[in-house]
Amino acid sequence: MASIFDVQGFGALSEWNGQFSSASAKQALQKIASLGSNSVELTARIWTQTGTSNAVFAEPTKTESDASLLVGFRAAHDAGLSVLFKAALSTLNGTRISNLAPTDVAAFFTSYQVEIVHLATIAQSAGVEMFAIGNEMSSLSGEQYRGYWTDLIAAVRQVYLGELTYAAATDEALHVSFWDQLDTIGVNTYPPLTASNAPTVQDLVNAWTSVPFNPYYAAAFDYKSPVDFLHSLATRYDKPLLMTEVGYRSIDGTAIAPGSWTSSGTVDVMEQADAYNAFFQVWSARGGSWLKGAELWQWDLNNQYSSTGYSVMGKPAEAVVSQYFHGDGAVPNLTASGSAIADIIDLGRGNDDINAGLGDDVICGGAGDDTIVGGPGAGGRLAVKTVTLIGYGSVVGGIGAQVQILVNGKPVSGLLEFKPAVDSSGYQTFTVSFENPDAITSIDISLANATPGRALHIKDFLINGVAVTPADSVNASSPGTFDLYVRNIHVDASNHQDWFLGASTDNDVIDGGAGNDVITGGICDDIVDGGDGIDTATFTGSVRDYDIAIADGQIVVHDRIAGRDGSDHLANLEFLRFADGAIDAGDLFASLAGRSGSTLQVLATDGAGKITGQVIRHADGSADLYTFAVAGGALISSSPVDSAQSSEQPRPDAAHHLPCLLASPSGEAAARFAFHYHGSPVGRVEAAGVTLTPTDASDILSGTGRDTFVFSETVRHGMTDDFKASESIRHGVSQIESSIAADAAHLHSHLAGHDVVISAGHEASAMPAGVAFPTPDHLLFI
Repeated sequence: MASIFDVQGFGALSEWNGQFSSASAKQALQKIASLGSNSVELTARIWTQTGTSNAVFAEPTKTESDASLLVGFRAAHDAGLSVLFKAALSTLNGTRISNLAPTDVAAFFTSYQVEIVHLATIAQSAGVEMFAIGNEMSSLSGEQYRGYWTDLIAAVRQVYLGELTYAAATDEALHVSFWDQLDTIGVNTYPPLTASNAPTVQDLVNAWTSVPFNPYYAAAFDYKSPVDFLHSLATRYDKPLLMTEVGYRSIDGTAIAPGSWTSSGTVDVMEQADAYNAFFQVWSARGGSWLKGAELWQWDLNNQYSSTGYSVMGKPAEAVVSQYFHGDGAVPNLTASGSAIADIIDLGRGNDDINAGLGDDVICGGAGDDTIVGGPGAGGRLAVKTVTLIGYGSVVGGIGAQVQILVNGKPVSGLLEFKPAVDSSGYQTFTVSFENPDAITSIDISLANATPGRALHIKDFLINGVAVTPADSVNASSPGTFDLYVRNIHVDASNHQDWFLGASTDNDVIDGGAGNDVITGGICDDIVDGGDGIDTATFTGSVRDYDIAIADGQIVVHDRIAGRDGSDHLANLEFLRFADGAIDAGDLFASLAGRSGSTLQVLATDGAGKITGQVIRHADGSADLYTFAVAGGALISSSPVDSAQSSEQPRPDAAHHLPCLLASPSGEAAARFAFHYHGSPVGRVEAAGVTLTPTDASDILSGTGRDTFVFSETVRHGMTDDFKASESIRHGVSQIESSIAADAAHLHSHLAGHDVVISAGHEASAMPAGVAFPTPDHLLFI
């Protein structure tokens, strides 16, 4: 089965002691597995009397016994499911657990730790894969309580060897003080997505990637979209993130307050299905390597459900979940752009188009056939800058909030008018471009028509793709927010020139993931791993511009042209594509096998990406030239390249294969030979100043200027094509040995079509093609 997440399943809550070990629970676990789940989150309750109590205990009728826990764990494993065991504290008097305020905090945590360590011991004995040490204890998870939690975690690790997490409430996750001590960040994920009772699927998809309309949740998400906020948590702590709960009730308006058990609403099973459809579209495409997965809330272990409850059992949403959990759901293809500075772009399963821009980026393409560009092909500061504002405003007298963008105190935009919105689907977006001043000291968003009752609410403020946050700005009107009632939002840009000019480096780390990817590193030095599939790395220049080596099992490609592709380290790439053709990476490994410290320069390839000519330079300064057959790739010849930058030319083989390339030790091609269709080798000089001697066949040689063509008795008939007879010091020279003729007087010439044939009166002749008879300056007798 092709799972869409590493962890995908349902949450199940024990309502009474013995429920985990019941026959209905076993049946429920098998049904959960049949929907494509690979995990189940089993939640058992422990208790405290009130919100201010200091004792935590197992209530005999409400808390699962050790024996029932073990039976439940075994049933889950028998169904093929991994287990996340979550301990959830509840109050007997109904106080919300997020509002706990024990009178003696130390005594409370001592009692709580005893219960948690006991449950961890049971989990270890049953081989439970992950254990959650708490659930939504928002009032006690902040920095002032960190010491209690670190002690508890240390004690749990003494008895439990599996992964540890904590299930934070949606609005708690930003402030949990002990994420660094856990293996996985857990978030019960219920962001409000709409204000509508009838949103479209696309409205819900867009809301996941927009800063929440609700100011409380905008702040709880650090003024980021839900997707970006969760990703930022995983990045900040370098931990995978698991949605320990996410779900929707089957009611009208279910996405208005997804986490509410008590909100009223009429039955609407299709809206629940739409919410799940949007969820899977977003997270299958955007849930990269950082997202561990999701446990959907919830599945009733009695195999019963409420018509307005969270369960998808027997509702249209069940088919949506099953389709995606089996890997058959539609995954959108994304176009993702980076900013002017370093970014982390980590996507999911679509066929994505990623352009990261400048900066030392970390890029993960995920599954799918991705096209990834790590950075531009050349450096230099950004000439044109863009500022993007996303938000809404209030209307007074029929006019919305009008704002102007100022750079260094000078306007760079006209008036931008923001109109009202009721949720993120109504946000407006304005993008302003301007030419960069030499230095930018400030940028301001100025409310031009401030008046009582009018306000501007900025939800996203981007400079060349860099997200500016309220912490980066000064807003006297509403400190710590982007809500503007009077004056302006001011950003001191003195220490942020890279936002405007772009980062000075672009050393990227790129992982293509599964799929057939095409990856371009761009300027500077990149580390590229193609991942699974047939992957291609692309480069700007011709293949001869690059030196290639093998180091620690990786291909190292160094661009000899400064300021272009740099030195890239490649792994799991099947092809390297240059401006003039592609190379099979397998040939590179074969060519450099056993040659530690050697570098390879490719001189020629055939149309199938096979190398037909190469120079290998060794650490001691010597070099070898290799020529391979066009058909079949068999080695025809190898020869050392001497200090005079010449190499003996082999004869064509019986199969009429390409016989040789002449190259200098620096790797530059000097001449290229191909078998002539009349049976004679054809040679073409690639660099000026080369000496070529034809064989005893009827050879055709071609030069670029300042080349010498040697004719002797063994040469017989030779033809010098493109003979440079009229380019002063760049002219070619036909070197004629004295055994043929002592001087020009002993030569005879006659026209053959448009060519001149130089004859010594016997079988030997030389033909400078397409030119008038050469002058004595073009003939050398030795």
